[in-house]
Formats: sequence, structure tokens, C-alpha cells
Amino acid sequence: MDGGFSAVTFICSKTDDISISEAQDSLGLDDKMTPSWEELDRLSARQKDLKKQLEELSNTKADYEDVANDVDEQIEVWEVLETSVTDGKVTYPPKAKSTRKRKASPKERPSKQKRRKIVTDDEDDDDFIDDGSENDDKDTEDEDDLQSSDGDVSDHESQDQQPLTEEQVKAKLDELKATKKDARTQKREITEKVQDIKKALRELEVAESKISSEMSALCISGRNQYSKGAIQQDFAAGIKEIDQEIAAEEDEDNFNPENDVRDYDEVAKSLPVFCVSSRGYQKLQGRLRKDPPVPGFTSIEETEIPALQAHCEKLTETGRANNCRAFINRLSSLLNSLTIWASSDGTGANLTPEQKAKEARYLQKGMEGLETRLEKVTKSCAQALNEELADGIYDRYDAAIQAATSNAIRTTNHWGAPINRENRAAGGLFWATYKAVCRRNGCFTNAQGTHNFNEQLIEPMIKIIAPGWERVFTRRVASVLNNFTKSIPAILLKFHREIEDRARKIGTGLASLAMLSHQITVYEQVMKDAAASTKDMIIARQKDINREFTPVLERMMQPSYEWCEAERGPGQYKRMKSYMNDHVQAQQDTMFKASADEVRNQLKAMVSSVEETMADKTDEVFIQIKRDYRAVLGGEDVPQGEVIPRVQRLVRKEIKKTIDGVERMMKIVIGLEVEDLPDAVKDEDEAMKSDQEDDDAGDHVRVEKKEMPASTSSNIKREAADATLATLQPSASITSEINGTLDPAHTGVKHEMEEPQSMDTSDHSTGSDAADDSAAGDNDGDCASSDVDDVE
Repeated sequence: MDGGFSAVTFICSKTDDISISEAQDSLGLDDKMTPSWEELDRLSARQKDLKKQLEELSNTKADYEDVANDVDEQIEVWEVLETSVTDGKVTYPPKAKSTRKRKASPKERPSKQKRRKIVTDDEDDDDFIDDGSENDDKDTEDEDDLQSSDGDVSDHESQDQQPLTEEQVKAKLDELKATKKDARTQKREITEKVQDIKKALRELEVAESKISSEMSALCISGRNQYSKGAIQQDFAAGIKEIDQEIAAEEDEDNFNPENDVRDYDEVAKSLPVFCVSSRGYQKLQGRLRKDPPVPGFTSIEETEIPALQAHCEKLTETGRANNCRAFINRLSSLLNSLTIWASSDGTGANLTPEQKAKEARYLQKGMEGLETRLEKVTKSCAQALNEELADGIYDRYDAAIQAATSNAIRTTNHWGAPINRENRAAGGLFWATYKAVCRRNGCFTNAQGTHNFNEQLIEPMIKIIAPGWERVFTRRVASVLNNFTKSIPAILLKFHREIEDRARKIGTGLASLAMLSHQITVYEQVMKDAAASTKDMIIARQKDINREFTPVLERMMQPSYEWCEAERGPGQYKRMKSYMNDHVQAQQDTMFKASADEVRNQLKAMVSSVEETMADKTDEVFIQIKRDYRAVLGGEDVPQGEVIPRVQRLVRKEIKKTIDGVERMMKIVIGLEVEDLPDAVKDEDEAMKSDQEDDDAGDHVRVEKKEMPASTSSNIKREAADATLATLQPSASITSEINGTLDPAHTGVKHEMEEPQSMDTSDHSTGSDAADDSAAGDNDGDCASSDVDDVE
């Protein structure tokens, strides 16, 4: 009912939250996504194989590390033996050592076959490695026993073993060092393989992530397209349904649902719908750094946030353009008025006092007629608005009140009906929910949704009023205001022609009247802007008024809500329902009428406000017209054969000069015209041309707009704007002359001085005035605007 169909925008958020498999099935993307799924399966199988190889290589690398550690221990032992043999001591081979390993899992524990391959196939291997022990669950480790020449071995052991020679010890050390070198080489090769596998795994993960992102993007794009189309079609279908309801009510006999009131395909296309992802946008903009990447978006444009921002900016273009246009129209009107005033010499075409009085009476009579016609048009506009409201809204009140009254008891009975567990909306309310609604003045929201007793009671009434309300405020109001804006120019043009015919008869003000004819176009634009702002005010106001049906009903229902909320004890729910039904039964004949009357009163108040606003605007235009036409035809209070004082002539001349340059300055500011370059720029450009072409450096240089650098053009525009403001500042010479020589009582010019001083009027003789006039003839070109606050 608020007439906002033309300003609706749909925004679907969180588009990054999507299930790929669900979107594929619902959107029919199997053909497009099947190759991607197959590629993902292949990459997954390849990852599985590489991870298995990585695990095997890691175990093998651990085995080589163990071998290297064992060999280091053996080298230390045999180095001690080498020292003993070198010292000439009797040395025997070490006993077989059982090294306690950490408890390992079956996967980590190396097999005997691998250990045999790692260690060299020497006959003395068993002297220092024991890989056949099964007692790995013990936590002790044997100490290394050495056979020395001091008789540390038993007699039995010395009889079984032969002392070591220096050659044997050296050969054993060489063998162990070779084994250690080989283990390190194998470990290094395995490390390189592990790095290659890890690199391949990373590449596979990147490829898998890329494919997943592409699949997400495909699903997101498909869902967005489907959602936009579905929303637009549903919106157009809703508009079509409303149009058909209105058409059926206006002329039921000739209503044909097959005839479309408007092009609903265009309605659907014109609805802006945006599917946005704020998380994706923020992530791509460098925010949310700790969060993982959002799949499906590779650029900020895909999030549609930039498009939504541009749309929001575009929504304000109409308002900003109207404001700018209104300013330009007011400025144009002001400049035209100043031009008319500055062009007048105040003599009134040298009319006699009697002629001036006669023309003034004629002009005053024409002004009174113009004011009367403008007031009549304004009142007619307000009357037309009231008639449209009566025809579209007030005439439906009786049927709307009757519908709400007949459904009121049925609605209250539904609140207290038995609960329907399968369909909660079809049944009544739980007693606690019923009391919660009453405690909150008829509106409560829980898991089942919002329960609003007031809106449910007023709903039948709103349904009947809504079509007419929408037609009045979306169509008829604009038509009434358009008729108003069309009537104003016709009235002004008629008045101008009457005054122009009179001016031709007496032969006065014909040149200025031509300028006044251009003012009519300006006034027409002013009234159009006023009508547009008035329409915006009406639309904004009616949005608030159409929500006033419910608050009035809520106030009328307040006693029942308070009584039900205070009810306690056994049987309270039955008493609550009974009291609610009795209250609605007693108040239904008055509360709906009171609600309708409140809206009627606010609508009438709105129309009165509109009438007052339009009257103020037309009166403002009338005052401007009265001032301009009096300046052209009425002249000023100057005796016949004389002219206005010299200072006023200087002021008018400078103002006229300033106004004549405003148009060109404005063109420079907005870039429609290029000003000559400043002297410094000219000198530099001339010097460059002299160096390149050896031409005359004194030639005048002009730069075409397309060749001007952006910075220079911007500076020129800025300088032009500053110059425009500077021309409106008072000239020191004129200000000094006005402050020192002007007599306000004589000239009718009012001004204010910061430090009032006494003026010697004896200097203002006729001879002095003649001398000043003669001097002014030589110095008129040096005069600027005066420091005059108001010139009558």
C-alpha cells in the first residue's frame, strides 16, 4: 500500500554458502560438472598413491638412520680396540651386543630382510648387530664388553678366541665407515624423493582446489541466474495480480484478464536483483586474513558488491539531479531579475507623474488578477487531491469496515481453537502463547512465527482499501500535480501578453519585456521542481499514514489485553477467550470506524499541508514576477527629466557587466568552453614552439580543449570559479566613494558601515556632481561592484 513498487530492490546475501552436490542435482549441471568430478577422482587416487609412497620412504629413511647410529657406536668401540692394539696390548674381538630399541609399531619395525640388505654381508656382522631378538618389550640395555690385554676375559673365552691384529682392526674400521657412508647416501637419496613427492602432493592439492573453486563458481553462478529470474517473474506476477484486481473493481462488466495493463516482461526485467557475497568481497579485498579462502570467487566483480554499490549510488541520481536543476532555475531567475534591474535607468520611459500613476494602477490591477488566478489554481489542485482520495479510498470505507466487522469474531475464535499439531497455523494457540501475545499488546514472535492479533483483525479492511490506495498514490497524484504545473505557465503567459500589449501602446519597456518572456520558462521549471518535491513529500507521508490503521485498533483492544494478561488461577484460559470475544463483539462496530477515521484525518491534514506548500511556492513566484514587472514598467521615484544618482548607475553598470560574464564562466567551470591560458603558460608554450619551429615567439597561443592537459584544464576551471566569486566582491574604490559621498536619504539606497562617520553634505553640490560625472566618464571601466547590501 505504500506505493513503493518502482523502488524495490532484491538483495540475496550469502551466495558463497552452497552445497555443490545439491546445486548440481537441482540446477541440472550434471553434464557440465561430470568431467570435473572425474578429474577430482583421478587427483584423489594419485594423492593416495603418493601418500603411500611417502609413508614407505619415511620408514626406509628411519631404518637408515638407525643403521647409521648403530655403525657410529661400533666405530667408537673399534677405535678403542685400535688404540689398545697400537699400544701392544692383547686385544680380543668384542662380544655380541644386544641393543635395546624403542618399542615400535609393526609398520615402524624394520624386517630382518631389510636389515640384512642394509648391512654388508660380512661374516662378522653378527658380532655387532643382533636383529633376531624377539624380546623387544624389555627396557634394559646390555653394556658393551671389551676384551683387553689385562686379563679381563675368562679363561674359557680366551681359549675360544684369537687376539686381534692391527690389520684386522683397521679392516673392520674401514668396513664400518663404508657402511656408514652408504647409509648416508641412501638417506640423502630418499630425502630427495620425499621432497619430490611432497612437491607433487602440493601441486595436486592446488589443482584440486582450483577444480573445486571452478565447480563452486559454476554452481553459484547457476543458482544466481535461476534466483534472479524466479524473483523477477514472481514480482511481475504479483504486480499483474494487483492490476487485475484494480481493473475488475473499476469496470467489472468489461474486465478481461487476457488483456494486460502493462508489459510484464519489462516489469520483470526492470526489477534489480543482486546476489552478493560479503565474505567473498572482504576476503578479496584483503580482509579476514585468518579465514580460509572463499571458494567460487576470483574477482570482486563476481561477488556483485561493486554492482550493488553502483546501484545504490544511481538511486540517488534523480534526487541530486532535481536539486541541481532547482538551484540552476533559481540562479537563472535571480540573474534575469538582476539584469532587468541593472538595465533600467529608473525613468519609466520619461512618463509624466500622471502617466506613471495610471500605469502603476493598471499593473497593480493585473497583479491582483494574477494573484487571484494563482490562488485559484492552488485551491483547485488541493480540491482535486481530496476528490481522488474520496473516490479511491474514502468510498471504500463502508465495505472495508463491514468486512472487518463480519470477520472479527471468526478471527478471535480461531485464536482459541484447539491446537493442530500437524499444522500449527490451521489450529489455535497454546494458552501460554495466547497470554504472551496479550502481554505484548497483541504482537508476539516465537518459533512458530509472528502472532499479531491487531493485524489479523484489520487485514480484511486493508485488503479492500489497498487497491484504491495504490492507484491514488502511484497514478492519480502524479496526474493532479502535472495538471497543476501545466496550468501555471498558461496563466503566466496570459498575464505577460496583457502587459506586453499595454507596453506597446505606451511604448515603454519593450526590450526588457522580451527578457521577461524568458522568465516564464524559468518559472515553469520552478513550479515543476516544486511539484516534484511535493510528490516526494506525499509519497513519503502516505507511507506513514497507511500504517496508522493498526495503532488505533491496538489502543481500542488495550483493555482486553490487560485483562487477559492479569487473569490467573484454574480456568483462566477459558475466561481469557471468553472476555476477548465479548470485548471484540462490543467494540467491533466502533474500533474499525475509528481506525478508518484516523487515517482519513491524517490524509486531509496531508492535503492541507500540500496546499500550503504549493501556495507558498506560487506566492514566491508571484513576488518575483511583481518585482520584475514593476522594475520594467513602473520605473522608480525619479523626477521627470532627471536620472538616478551616479553611484547607483555605477553599481548597476558593474552588476550588469558581472552578469554578462557569468554564462561564459559557468561554461568554463563545467568544461563546455576553454579559457585562454594564463600568461605564464602561454610564455612557456611559445618558448617550446620557438625552439622546435623557430617561429615568432610573440604569436598569440590558443590551446584546443582536446590538447589541453588535464591538470591545466582543472586549474583553469578552478580559476574561473574563483573569478566568478571574485566579481561579486565589492571594489575598494566604489566602496570608498559610496561610504564617503552617498546620502541614503536622497538616493533611497540602504547600506551598513562598520564605523559610522559624519558626512559633510556641503560637498555634494551640483557643481561637484557635474565634476564627478565627468570624472566617471573617464573611469567607468575601472569600477567594480559596490558594497551595497540592498538596492531599491
